Amino acid sequence: MDPRIKRRRTEVRRDEGRKRLRILVGCLSVLGAAAAAFGAGRSPLFDVDYADVRGIDQTARAEVVAAAGLGGHPAMLDIDTRAVARQLEALPWVLQSTARREWPGTVRIDITERRPAAVLPAGAGAWALADRTGRILRIGPEKPAGLPVIGNLPPPTSAGASVPAAATPSLRVAAALPTTVRERVADIATLATGEVELQLTSPGGVVRLGRPVDLDAKLSVLATVLARADLARVSVVDVRVPKAPALTRR
Repeated sequence: MDPRIKRRRTEVRRDEGRKRLRILVGCLSVLGAAAAAFGAGRSPLFDVDYADVRGIDQTARAEVVAAAGLGGHPAMLDIDTRAVARQLEALPWVLQSTARREWPGTVRIDITERRPAAVLPAGAGAWALADRTGRILRIGPEKPAGLPVIGNLPPPTSAGASVPAAATPSLRVAAALPTTVRERVADIATLATGEVELQLTSPGGVVRLGRPVDLDAKLSVLATVLARADLARVSVVDVRVPKAPALTRR
């Protein structure tokens, strides 16, 4: 073989070897950098140091931190913000929540709480507070003031549970009551027909609402009747047809 060709082949093999070496070194460098970054991300420098919780009034901050799994200072990289939101929305008062990481060590949580709509007897002298969806928000010995009572239901046993679907019409009405009407309503009941009736406070009487549809019109008419009519001897206020309300006197 010509010595020049032999030298050329040797140089080509050496160049190929150097290229392979450079590629290997580059790959190792990238892997090393990734490993270093991964390790740094899991170092105490990038743990969750603070939970910035906003929007709570009825829910304790400690309860939020515990439900979100942030009490043990987990690594920021391990925080699944969607999972955190789902866990928080399982709390009795939480309607909606969002979570996001704010580097280097903060998780911000924004919460929208539920609004109470009605009170339910919970047995043994206890009372349960429910929102319009039927979520039980709280059970305690004191009856919350200013909200109508929904009866004829099995007593709820725990906060976070849901009332039976049969209570849905009553809850829809309770949530829609204007303040001036709510102050005059003692109890709300859903009949077997699906129609809703309100029991008024002094001087008493029953309001027939019918099915919980066209509530704005029905409740607007009812508010006018309660404000202007002489209810001293009225036994029934019928607003099932809001354009033609009727009063039945004793």
